[in-house]
Amino acid sequence: MEKKPRQALHRGLMALISPEAIAQNEGANAAAPSASPSATGALHIPLTEIEPNPFQPRRDFDAAAMEDLKNSIREHGVIEPVIVRSSKGKYELVSGERRLMASRALGLLDILAVVKEKVSDREMRVLALVENLQRADLNDIEVALGYQELIAQYNYIHDQVASQTGKSRAYVTNTLRLLKLPEEMQNALAAGKITAGHARAILALDEPVDRTALFNEILSQGLSVRQAEQWGSPSP
Repeated sequence: MEKKPRQALHRGLMALISPEAIAQNEGANAAAPSASPSATGALHIPLTEIEPNPFQPRRDFDAAAMEDLKNSIREHGVIEPVIVRSSKGKYELVSGERRLMASRALGLLDILAVVKEKVSDREMRVLALVENLQRADLNDIEVALGYQELIAQYNYIHDQVASQTGKSRAYVTNTLRLLKLPEEMQNALAAGKITAGHARAILALDEPVDRTALFNEILSQGLSVRQAEQWGSPSP
């Protein structure tokens, strides 16, 4: 029997930093010896006490975008708090990986953060994926790998992945199909040398030799997605 999709964990990341969420943690926050509260109820937590999110789906960080973020933080500070959870006497990042990395690169001592006491590993994995999806920070292969991890770790069906990440079931299914590409083609897609449209045109071919031929043609001739879709079809 097919599992029913679970209710979405959150209606977006703002659920984690709403006034209610901050109020729920005021008592715990006040007890944190190394963290000082800000006027908004968030904390200034030493960077040395924050571990990265172990479920971060992003493999590559754009150097130019990171430099822009560093310049912004240098001039204005961290405007939006990162979100952390308590972990073994320290803190573990839930969301805000780029802000944390940029702050460390700038040599800052602490960062504004909201502490969430009850965030499960499952929520951590989903929220890290959703944050990056909402900000268009992941390439198509990273998204597909994130979906695959949800399925492998929690036995999700495609409907559940769609519900948790705010995407359609068709989008989830089509994105997961990208992992059927050979590694060379996955790397080209991740690097932006081909698009997801090109990848789908390649996957529409049955024979591996044809897929390789089309892939090489896309790279060498700069075929558009439409041309790739029509590749090999008899001329009218």
